[in-house]
Formats: sequence, structure tokens, C-alpha cells
Amino acid sequence: MREQALKTAFQNGEYNKALELLYQKSMGKIKKMTKDLGGSNEDALDVFQEAVLVIVRKVKTKEFDFTYDVDAYLYTVSKRMMINKRKRDNRIEYKEAFEDHMVGRDVQQHEKTQQNHQSLMDIFSLLGEKCKTLLKSIFIEELNTEELLLKFEISSADVLKTNKSRCKKKLLD
Repeated sequence: MREQALKTAFQNGEYNKALELLYQKSMGKIKKMTKDLGGSNEDALDVFQEAVLVIVRKVKTKEFDFTYDVDAYLYTVSKRMMINKRKRDNRIEYKEAFEDHMVGRDVQQHEKTQQNHQSLMDIFSLLGEKCKTLLKSIFIEELNTEELLLKFEISSADVLKTNKSRCKKKLLD
């Protein structure tokens, strides 16, 4: 009886009456389904309204087949909308969590780099000026062997290697 009254209301363009009948008949089921899918009563109302709009559009464009049970059709559309909403929400939550993680990781990495830099500077301060300059030229300025030989006025690559080894040893001790 109610289903027929609902179909008649839609067919006659009595959308307010149809909405009232649908609300009475379907809202409880849609609230339960929404809660089962992790939504709130507000989500249920939003999904219900959107699904009703889908049905009204289909009725107005004569695309709705009245052989369908309107209540079942509304439930199916609502469920699909709620599932899609949860997927979007989960993607947003995942994206935000990922971004928070990356920012946290960047901050931690920056702090660790700062600490390492400070430790290196503390150790570097214990070296003599000649070793500091040599190691900076090798590791920071990345000068090649020929440039180092000219800069430090060293006669051979073997002497350069020996000096580099001694400075590294002092640094590590």
C-alpha cells in the first residue's frame, strides 16, 4: 500500500508527499546502514537527501522505472553513496596522516642533520688549521687531486694521501 502511494506521489509530481513517505519508510534503514559503515546520523541524512535527489531527477527525466521498489532503490543508491563517501574520507585521512608523517620525518631529519653538523664542527675544532683546511677542501669543496696539490703546494699524490690519512685519523681519534 505504502509503496503504491509512494509511486503515485512521484508520478503525480507530489515530491513533498513522496519525500515524507520515503522518510517514514526508509530513514531508519538508511541510518542503520550508515552507522554500520562507520557514518553518523548527519551522514545518513546527507546520503538520504542526495539519494532522493537522484530519484527525483530520474522521475523528472522519465528515466526511473516504476517497476522497481522505490524504497529498495533509495537504499541501494544511499549505500553506494555512503561507501563512496567513506572511501573519500579514508583517502583524505590517509593523505593527511602521510603528510603529517612526512613533515614529522623532515623535522626529525633536519634536527638530526643539525646535531650531526654540530658534532662534526665540535670534532673539527679539535684539529689543527692545516688538517681542517685539507679535509674541508676534500670533502666539502670536493677538489680533485691536482687542485689539492696546487692549493697546498704538495709535491706528490702520495704525500697528499698520507696527509689526508693522518688528518682523518686525528679526526676519528
